[in-house]
Amino acid sequence: MLLHFMGARILGYGRRDTIDMTKNKHISQYFSGHNLPQLLQNCDYIVSILPNTNDTRGLLNGNILENCKEKGTVFVNIGRGTVISEESLVSALQKKWISGAILDVFDVEPLRKESPLWKMENVFISPHVSGSSRAKDIAEQFKENLKYYQQNLPIPATEEMAAIRSMSRLLSRKSLNTAIKRGYADEMSFTFAAGNQVFYDKKAVKQVDVPSFSGSFGILPAHVPTLAVLKPGVVTVFENDGKVNQIFVSSGTVTINDDSSVQILAEEAHPVENLDASAARDILTKAQSQLSSASTDQAKAEAEIAVEVGEALVKAVHLKVVICTLKKLKTFLATRIRFPWALLFSFYKAPACASQVT
Repeated sequence: MLLHFMGARILGYGRRDTIDMTKNKHISQYFSGHNLPQLLQNCDYIVSILPNTNDTRGLLNGNILENCKEKGTVFVNIGRGTVISEESLVSALQKKWISGAILDVFDVEPLRKESPLWKMENVFISPHVSGSSRAKDIAEQFKENLKYYQQNLPIPATEEMAAIRSMSRLLSRKSLNTAIKRGYADEMSFTFAAGNQVFYDKKAVKQVDVPSFSGSFGILPAHVPTLAVLKPGVVTVFENDGKVNQIFVSSGTVTINDDSSVQILAEEAHPVENLDASAARDILTKAQSQLSSASTDQAKAEAEIAVEVGEALVKAVHLKVVICTLKKLKTFLATRIRFPWALLFSFYKAPACASQVT
């Protein structure tokens, strides 16, 4: 669904010749088993989410990916590695039938150390895990920053990691050509979609501030290509007309491409002005109660996440109250004292808020 809102034309594949075209409204066209070559000829990206069955095992082996060579397709596998053998995948990359691969799964796991896939610059490999160790990531980032500090060098933004840059370049290889021709990025196309609502669809904006686990940061045109994981918090969007829009996100990702296009995909998001203070406090209290009574590691981990979301919600509500108070104070002072209050408050343009704040 999120790819659909980002303007992608989505093609589906099924083994049956008779497929209900209304099954998923976000899929433009379905292809059946014997039409697989035709499907591959029309794809910029192939995303395999297929399970390991007798019907899917070795489905993309042999020369079938030769149908992708005109498009320079990127192959993404997040299903099961048995859909294509390592030998067939390496061959397709070497023969340039596909321009790159993003692999989370393999036909034999873990991927053997001597596999040529490790040394291919157009291949991004992830370790087939459903989560990440936040503490370990923080420790690694600290070690890298310490090296820069000891050499009296500027510390780069934590999101500027080599692996992330390589993945972003691979995902936006066509956009890179556009950026090179233009020579620089003079605007920023912004898309913000959540499971419950689409807030922006390729709209030009001035700046976007995001909360991430690698540190909160602002995004301007020509920002370094980045892929970051969002933590619970407020995304602030500065629009071209001067309006500031603040949206609470529970989790998600932000992708910054070489052409200065930015996409935020959130699990759930709500405008800060719509948040209810009482409901936010109730959510936090319930999460804290679950954490204190959790008896297993899994229950504790889930409760800790819920507490983090609850704390971020309460903080966002407090921000809403502060903003509304500043607006009311500005109006009050401007009507009673002759002073250039507009100059004093010009540093901040607050979003609209409710007439009553409790």
